[in-house]
Amino acid sequence: NGVITGKFGRQGHPDLPGVYIDNSGLDFLTREGSEVYATFGGQVVGTTKMPGGLYMVVVAHGGYFTVYSKMVSVSVSNGQKVKTGQSLGVCGASRDGTGNFHFEVWEGKKKQNPQSWILK
Repeated sequence: NGVITGKFGRQGHPDLPGVYIDNSGLDFLTREGSEVYATFGGQVVGTTKMPGGLYMVVVAHGGYFTVYSKMVSVSVSNGQKVKTGQSLGVCGASRDGTGNFHFEVWEGKKKQNPQSWILK
């Protein structure tokens, strides 16, 4: 669970007038240490440690891919099959101690609005 703090697509920067952000997914604010779950069953095709020490997981679902990033740890490995709702890892902390993570959906190489892929 969490609150969407960054929506998909091009939008104005919240603090800098005239500056725009092109967000490839959704950003969430949640409790620090919250688990991140697979939105749909598939196969893990990538786990990567990103600059800054946080992790990203990519799951393939046929011709679609979901991307989960800003995690402090992952609990899956490349090639592993995952089920809908299975834990992929733990989200990282913001500067204020709250949790945050980023979620994307791709159809092949085309960005999709991930809003419909999340549980309400």
